Amino acid sequence: MAPTGLMPAWLAGAPARGIVAAALAAAFALAGCAPEHAAVDRTDELRKFPRGLAVADFDGDGKDEAMVGYSTFAHHGVSMLVEDDRGRFQLHEPDVQVEHGDLLVTVDANGDGLPDVVTAPHITSSQNREPITVLENLGNGRFRAHEQSAIEVFGYWGSLLVTGITAMTATEATGAWGGMDLVAIAPEAMVPVGGDVVRAGSPVVFEARDNELEAVSTPERDDGHSNSPTSALAFGDLNQDGRPDLIVGREDGEVSVYLGASEPGTFESSRVAYSDPSWGPIRALAVGDVGFPDAPGGIPAGLEPDGRPDILVLGQDGELLAAIPNVATAGGGFTFGAPRRIWPAWSGGWTRLAAIGVEPGPGGRWVAVGAGLDPAVYWGNRGGAGSTPLPDRVEDGDRPCYLGEARLIHTGVPETPYGVAYTCLQSYTAMIWMPGRQRVEAPERFDFGSVAANIGGAGANFAIKAPGSFRILSWSLEGPDASEFWANVPTGQCEGECMAAVSFGPKSVGEKKARLVVTTTAYPRTIEIPLRGTGTPGPEPRIQVDHELDLGAVRVGEDGTAELRVRNTGTANLNVSGTELVGADADAFAVDGADCVDRWIEPASWSHCTIRVSVTPVQPGELSATLRIESNDPDGAVTVALRAEGVVSQLRFAAQATKRARVLRRGGKAAVVKLVMRNDGAAAARDVRVRLRAPRGVKVKAKGAAKRGKAWTVAVGELAPGGQRVLRVRLKAGKRAARRGKLKLRLLSSDLAEPQRKSIRLRVR
Repeated sequence: MAPTGLMPAWLAGAPARGIVAAALAAAFALAGCAPEHAAVDRTDELRKFPRGLAVADFDGDGKDEAMVGYSTFAHHGVSMLVEDDRGRFQLHEPDVQVEHGDLLVTVDANGDGLPDVVTAPHITSSQNREPITVLENLGNGRFRAHEQSAIEVFGYWGSLLVTGITAMTATEATGAWGGMDLVAIAPEAMVPVGGDVVRAGSPVVFEARDNELEAVSTPERDDGHSNSPTSALAFGDLNQDGRPDLIVGREDGEVSVYLGASEPGTFESSRVAYSDPSWGPIRALAVGDVGFPDAPGGIPAGLEPDGRPDILVLGQDGELLAAIPNVATAGGGFTFGAPRRIWPAWSGGWTRLAAIGVEPGPGGRWVAVGAGLDPAVYWGNRGGAGSTPLPDRVEDGDRPCYLGEARLIHTGVPETPYGVAYTCLQSYTAMIWMPGRQRVEAPERFDFGSVAANIGGAGANFAIKAPGSFRILSWSLEGPDASEFWANVPTGQCEGECMAAVSFGPKSVGEKKARLVVTTTAYPRTIEIPLRGTGTPGPEPRIQVDHELDLGAVRVGEDGTAELRVRNTGTANLNVSGTELVGADADAFAVDGADCVDRWIEPASWSHCTIRVSVTPVQPGELSATLRIESNDPDGAVTVALRAEGVVSQLRFAAQATKRARVLRRGGKAAVVKLVMRNDGAAAARDVRVRLRAPRGVKVKAKGAAKRGKAWTVAVGELAPGGQRVLRVRLKAGKRAARRGKLKLRLLSSDLAEPQRKSIRLRVR
């Protein structure tokens, strides 16, 4: 249950049984008349069985969200459906994984003023203990799960199956309750409370505080009430003493009441409101001043609008709806009058009901939701009774909705203040129906760009759309620069759409902002369209060019080029009159402005010209210069900082030979000499190769070596800056090898002016 102001007091979380949920309410503009328009959102992204459902303003944005609990065989959790600025409900991720998502109630569990969520298991195949979980609202649409492991159960294989759950929030509790939040749960297991073990099926009252649930009492005593298991729960102040009373519905058709005692969390002995075995298991309870349709003989005693909360009962597996009147007695007491069956008298059939509620206020309407393949909302009050079908699908081809659980949700439309959020079990879908809501469509913003002050203007026509007939009530221009904008929005009736106009005529130079505010009878009621534009001093060219151009690393002695694109962002033609290079290294740069100089560039996004810049470094190091571009821009010349770097390669050559490698044995094993080549420069070394010449009778073998004459050549290729290559050369002395000699090495490259030479002395034994 949500705090007061978020949801009506009669929307107390009542129990669900099987696939049927309880504790719903809805209200509509006129009894017996379905709304002309309704917005329906479908969320079929759950891909899981939807179970529990709760509605509240969870993220503090002033609009209700729907919390959906879901279950699979291996996964349970909750997901939130959030309304966007256009009145559409979207799945809010991430979801929160819990042990179960079958039954949900809202309660402020930690006293921070935010609605938290309590989850309890109902349908399960587990034989292990299943905890009740508090989902702490973090205030930003996110939740943190707190398992209530302290809740122990006995019997029923140790499994906590909940047959009923409801909650009373602190804002609804007064007097001796001291702001305490209560959660009543009826488990199908024995639960220890204060050293005693409560029998299975009896309700247990928990205090919600600091994200924990603490069992404080059980209202049941040996006072003559039925021992039948609990099947439905609800809170309500029946004797109007400021303390919440607990109403219990049972499997055998009994409805009993436990009045709130002076000690917080405790209750007085029960009194039976009504007991009828034919009512069957009580499936749902709701509390409120039940209004009743006029009938022959007048309104039944106790069901006239008197401001006293009555009890609405759903029994017989959804085939019976009855009201138990709260009747005043002498001395200010109360008792219960004879119940009045009100279902299926106005149903037009035998559709089962899945959820019930009572609209707040004297003589409020009773509301019920019919389950099955044709879900509908039924209601009645002193003005009569009626029904409105709920959409069972959104699009052709959708699977029909078998209604599971439903809750009231605020529409934001005064004439039809409440819609219905409901789950569809077989189609894995959550649906939200907003009666009377027509979604209005209008441009999100207008940006008029640059407009000449006092002499220019820009405008646009646009449509304000909504389904069917709607009215534009009023409009206004607001904001600091509203006087520099103009609008024409027709007020009155619109059939599908109304055309409007807006324009911008700046009176001075600078950025201007305003907003067009339109109120309609569609949703959202108020539309705000931001307006923006910039006043300029009249038609004039504006040159646009990058203020830096980096030509990067360029090899000394070679050319590097880059292009500079010139655009006109002004309102008149741009003419580039010339270019000039200045700066310390200006001689190293060159400019080709033939595509731009003496050419007119139009003020259009597609119009531009290109200046080509080149650089030829003569030595390594940083190069910089400044390019000045002259034009008819009123701000004068623009400058572009030019940068480049002259780079060269720096090859290093080393020959590494061990002592053993310098002494060869005729006919012995080959020795290995390692050659290391490294480029320590900033430019790549191209066409790197090594030439080797060995003494007479010594054979040379290396990967990729090619022999020409008496020398071998190994092609290394290109060596990147900072790169290194290692070449292993195998030397083997033949039987006629010279006793002494040198292995002569030359490192060659197209970037070396002279080869680098190395030699290794060799001895042959």
